[in-house]
Amino acid sequence: MQGEPAQRPRHPYTWLHLIVLALVAFVLGFLIVLLLSKSGDDTATGAALSHVSALTGVATPPGWSA
Repeated sequence: MQGEPAQRPRHPYTWLHLIVLALVAFVLGFLIVLLLSKSGDDTATGAALSHVSALTGVATPPGWSA
């Protein structure tokens, strides 16, 4: 209609949603890096690497135990 001002399109996420999603992504990324860089337990590292390579379809690099 001519008398009504144009409304801005609504986005599915608010700023709070975006901040929480970014925080969750950062924490998950940090935990994955911490798990993979943990050198004290080779069995857990090898298991984590085999799961990562199974999920991504990328072979484990040479020299890494899987």
